[in-house]
Amino acid sequence: MSRRELIHRLIAGEEVPRCGFWLGNPHEDTWPLLHRHFGTTSEEQLRKRLGDDLRWICPQFYDDVYQDPTGAKLFDASLDREEHGSCGPLAHCEDPAEVDVFPWPNPDYLNFDSCLKDLRGAGDVYRLSGFWTCFYHNVADLFGMEEYFIMPWFRKFAEQGHRHGYQVVLHSCGSIKDVIERLIEAGVDCLHPLQAKAANMDAETLARDFKGRITFLGGIDTQHLLTHGTMDEVRDEVRRVKRLLGCNLIVSPSHEALLPNVPPANVEALAEATREPSTEVTCPGELV
Repeated sequence: MSRRELIHRLIAGEEVPRCGFWLGNPHEDTWPLLHRHFGTTSEEQLRKRLGDDLRWICPQFYDDVYQDPTGAKLFDASLDREEHGSCGPLAHCEDPAEVDVFPWPNPDYLNFDSCLKDLRGAGDVYRLSGFWTCFYHNVADLFGMEEYFIMPWFRKFAEQGHRHGYQVVLHSCGSIKDVIERLIEAGVDCLHPLQAKAANMDAETLARDFKGRITFLGGIDTQHLLTHGTMDEVRDEVRRVKRLLGCNLIVSPSHEALLPNVPPANVEALAEATREPSTEVTCPGELV
């Protein structure tokens, strides 16, 4: 079974031999530390060294994805906010004409050639791709949180993805336990980042209420454990989370942007413990 097939089947709730692993997307200052520890020289070499099953290949990561002849970028008009949800240029809009004249991105200027090339050449891994849908943030920045109702759009985009044969992975930070049921109903297949220290986002609670109904991506605390814990403590926590969530899990840091304060040895322990076979881990296909 290829890594790509394994993760696809895992997210689909089908029988798989193990849970998955994703290193995440370390901060640019973290890469030199990881390379020094593991003796690697490139991101791909390091991911292979750790047994990473996923690659995040997103159009927004490419400088040539939006080619406006004026040099404008996607959604860079009047969207600088001190925080998400603060008043934006359309927060008090009453006339639809104001929406029409806003400088929206032009889809004619999109170019996916570079991204598609890397997707096709990624090899035996599961691809996380499609646009990083920060337009939800953009909508909040434009209109403000008080006018922001998005659940029908989650359902619409999930249905669109499924019609084209894709799985839907949703990123949502923080304590979102109270809306996970609605996200499942809307068609979300996998939830990231499983922020371990957020209220009611611990593996015990999620396993009790949602195991077998949605896949979780994340779960290993970056706030305290990976920064201050020992290698043995990291290994023990990975084993514990695996026992609880079984193969409804892609093990990963609870925030994907690993900072330089995470010792590379703990990243090594994270990957090693994920790869360990365990007779205590119950996968969907093993349920009677």
